[in-house]
Amino acid sequence: MTQFLRFPDESAWLAAAAEAGFYSEPVRARNDDGTFTADDPSPPVNEAWTGTLAAYTHDRAIDVVGEIVDMAGFHVNFAGELPDGWDGFVVSPASPYRVFA
Repeated sequence: MTQFLRFPDESAWLAAAAEAGFYSEPVRARNDDGTFTADDPSPPVNEAWTGTLAAYTHDRAIDVVGEIVDMAGFHVNFAGELPDGWDGFVVSPASPYRVFA
């Protein structure tokens, strides 16, 4: 069953997904001149980190919709067991913008 999620913004989504372990091991990103993009490498959602979202696995499917013009927040469709604490992001749109086929 698809769960429709609305996070306050993209940063909140990235933080929640990283905390749930849905990103591959982060790798520090570098500027064109080879310097790091930020001094503090600790937060995985910092712009100095990049990683790959493991969106489709044996136990979940994640469809990052993003911002929708006429709906506030950052939207994600999720199939699978929701991580702890994600219940507060579940919404029930009357007409979903995008659904899993």
